[in-house]
Amino acid sequence: FEAMAIDRSLFKQFLVQVEMTYLDNPYHNSMHGGDVCQASAHFLTAIRQAFPCRSAFPLGFTSLEVCALLLAGLVHDIGHPGTN
Repeated sequence: FEAMAIDRSLFKQFLVQVEMTYLDNPYHNSMHGGDVCQASAHFLTAIRQAFPCRSAFPLGFTSLEVCALLLAGLVHDIGHPGTN
């Protein structure tokens, strides 16, 4: 949070809004968004362990790019009608 100058309280409010914005359907819901976010974080960790580097993030990603990847996973199905 400090590296990206993200206010924790504001981010918590954002997360509450994300959860409330997801539609209530069996799969493409807020739990799925959280799962994709967590899986993305896991893959980043696994890549970093498999291919050690001096950078804080794997593949030369910046902190902004990692943040964007994790947020994209979190919100990628907002508004999905759940029909497929």
